[in-house]
Amino acid sequence: MKIRFTFFLVFLFLIIKNLLANEIKINSENIKILENGNIIKSIKTQANIEIKKLYLEGDRSEYNKKKNEIFLIGNVIFLDKIKSIRITAEEAEYNQINDVLKTIGKTEINIENQYEISSRNMVYNRKLQIIYSKSDTIVKDSEGNIYNIQKSFKYFIDKKIISASKVNVVDNKNNIYYFENSKIDLSSKEILGKE
Repeated sequence: MKIRFTFFLVFLFLIIKNLLANEIKINSENIKILENGNIIKSIKTQANIEIKKLYLEGDRSEYNKKKNEIFLIGNVIFLDKIKSIRITAEEAEYNQINDVLKTIGKTEINIENQYEISSRNMVYNRKLQIIYSKSDTIVKDSEGNIYNIQKSFKYFIDKKIISASKVNVVDNKNNIYYFENSKIDLSSKEILGKE
């Protein structure tokens, strides 16, 4: 009987610990709790999701516990400590269930201090490890190469490959290239596409 009870307590503790680890921990000097604790509004928000190694910050936020979504407005910062990705935006919405961040407005992304991406209205899907946008985008690498992407792109994080329908490349020697339907390997600097 004691063994069953001890096992039950350990099992219960592990479940509670896992549930709490998935929660968004919000730090703010000004927090308003609404709808029986299901909506949390805050000013000068700093939030952590420890199990996912994420940090979020914004001038204002609204966290919906039922939907597991946090919406941030003004000077938004999103840090993915696992992938060394820093995203700044005017506004952003992070859905914890889908593990997707959607930005609204001007967005800047720094990946491993090697690549900088500037665009608007981007999506970072952490499950699929893809960043994409339907807006014109500029990608700069640490070697001084610039990739001017028209209309839309997808960046496959683990493969370090950009897929774009139209891209203008200015290399670090000021050579200019234009490609359509291209795949750019940022690691090897190889470009596959129609010139």
